[in-house]
Amino acid sequence: MTRPYSANISESGPTLASLRTFLSQALKGSDFESFCLTHFPDVSRRFNNGSERLILENLLLQHVSSAEIVQKIRSDQQWQSAIFRHGHLLRWPQGPEIVGERFRRIRIIGESGPDKRVLEVEELSTGRRFALKQVRPFAVEDEQPKRELATAARITQEIQSRHLAAILDHDLDSQDAPWVLMELLRGQNLADFMNQHPKLALSEAYEIITQVALGLAEAHRKRWVHRNLKPHNIFVLESPGSGGDDRQIKLLDFGLARQSCELQSGNLGRFGHLSWLAPEQFTEGTAVHPQMDVWSLGLVAYFVLCGKHYFDSAIREDVPWSELNAVLLRM
Repeated sequence: MTRPYSANISESGPTLASLRTFLSQALKGSDFESFCLTHFPDVSRRFNNGSERLILENLLLQHVSSAEIVQKIRSDQQWQSAIFRHGHLLRWPQGPEIVGERFRRIRIIGESGPDKRVLEVEELSTGRRFALKQVRPFAVEDEQPKRELATAARITQEIQSRHLAAILDHDLDSQDAPWVLMELLRGQNLADFMNQHPKLALSEAYEIITQVALGLAEAHRKRWVHRNLKPHNIFVLESPGSGGDDRQIKLLDFGLARQSCELQSGNLGRFGHLSWLAPEQFTEGTAVHPQMDVWSLGLVAYFVLCGKHYFDSAIREDVPWSELNAVLLRM
């Protein structure tokens, strides 16, 4: 017996309106029907091939429970990849105003993967502002997001570089969800920055690429390989002057980093935008090495210099990115 999707979404699930938006945007493309057939076969069997796609979306919203959506996000590569790419469309409950008994939530800065989000918070005792990344309540029992936060905290403490966003503290909140406290950066990630500045001066492009390379080099000297370098994990700080020569760049999110020569394992869906990964990262058991980051750095450099992803020139315009991502996940 199917259960109607209640408008009173549970505390751990996304709101009904935002889920509708997410389905419309994140799952669009020619693979939508096969996606639904794979993940929700009972619902998809009601779908007539001659019907409008909107009918299937409505069926999903009516017959898939909030708990099922959350379970898909926790366990399925394709769902996790879609959340990485379009998670900003989902609207989740804000949670308690006081975090970790020390901070007041000011605003939600953004999403960080399928099970974490970043807040701007104010320290109650001093009034200072920080960024705080926390694991969502539905993922508290999962070890993976906890490991990612612990890895990122360890690396930034070990490297202490001006090219890495600093992690200052870590603890558990009142719901036993782990969090890490970070410096509050003013600016935007490189993807958003390039949307606003698609044609950079060569000197500014050179400065951005050089600083990214310096940050990676410092990590590599400590035998850490980022493995998830992409424009969304590169932060462009607000420039104090009018030019870009004094612009500062910081690398974000070392949660998926591994030590050089460690064997690869884990869920590819957690990387999100798979088109920035080196080819060998799709092979389970491959030894991690710094050249993986060099491949990604080359793609980032092309993006900064040309204003678009290299593969935008290499695939047909009628092939959506969602379809390319699905193919990569099956490799």
